[in-house]
Amino acid sequence: MVGEVQNRIAHELIAPVVDWQGESYDPVAKYREKLIADGKPSHSVTVCLMPVIRFVARKGRKSRYTDDDIIEHISYLRQEGYIKKEIDRETGNPIWKRVKYKPTTLYNEVGRLKQFFQFLNGRNWFMPVAMPEVPDREEMYQPMLSNEDIEQIIFTSIIDCIPASWVVRLAASTIYGLRLSELSDFQITMDGDNSSIYIRTRKKGIKKHQPIPKSLVPIFALGTEPMKEWKLQYILNSVCKKAQVKLPKRAGWHAIRRAVVTNIYHNTEAKEIPIINYFRWSTKQRHLSQLPTYVKSKTEETDMQILSQHPFVPIWQDIIPYLVEWHPEYSNSPRVRQLYNEMI
Repeated sequence: MVGEVQNRIAHELIAPVVDWQGESYDPVAKYREKLIADGKPSHSVTVCLMPVIRFVARKGRKSRYTDDDIIEHISYLRQEGYIKKEIDRETGNPIWKRVKYKPTTLYNEVGRLKQFFQFLNGRNWFMPVAMPEVPDREEMYQPMLSNEDIEQIIFTSIIDCIPASWVVRLAASTIYGLRLSELSDFQITMDGDNSSIYIRTRKKGIKKHQPIPKSLVPIFALGTEPMKEWKLQYILNSVCKKAQVKLPKRAGWHAIRRAVVTNIYHNTEAKEIPIINYFRWSTKQRHLSQLPTYVKSKTEETDMQILSQHPFVPIWQDIIPYLVEWHPEYSNSPRVRQLYNEMI
């Protein structure tokens, strides 16, 4: 009897160890935890994990991979490419075919794998193969909407009376050039001439309040709630469809951001550092030498200067009276009407 009790106790003590040893190490799950701990937004975590999942699917789940594993996989990428899904225009059925990697895509794929291997092996680990050549900027796929496209999208706010939460995000995107991760959760502070939008940048730029011009305050008066990133892409697709704007292939909210950046650069008198600060980039990564150390312009002032020359601000100013009059959520809001009356 004593022997049976001791055996049962011994089994209960050792069973967790045996179970743990029997489990297969999951490098994808561990790396995902690391990315989340680093504060990566959910869409960035997905993008970083996709090359890793493809690699682990071919090489198995291990805590370490040999140089031969890595060399063979990258050779495979270069020679075999990847499986791409397309839709047959005539039948509407999906078509799967293997295509070669473009230089930009291959560079990004191998670069993300390198970060994964350094996570497993330490920062001093070196790739056993040469990194793909950095593609010329002209070769990089960077879809951008035209000014006419953005104007049509803005007017969709009143023509189709899209939800107010969509209107606010469209305004924030076309005025401040928000990234997808920033659009999912930002804060609006209504305080008359000192009203502002707080954008939580995740690109090592400055997290700061950016001013809302008094002429645009009624648009932001209804505020927003946090929103999932997949829902944001659905909103963009829906708005573009209503506005009869053809969204470029694989394009998202960054197609608007690029247009806003380009317009600010070409159509305002803003210099490089104010533009960098306005769009929430990090000056430490821009090879500006000591310039940011010496230039001490207040970002609140340079942001307002940019907004005073912003090419899309007048379009929003023009439609505010129609929003207040025709859009049910805005027209039925006493707060919006009060702000609009104060503005005029």
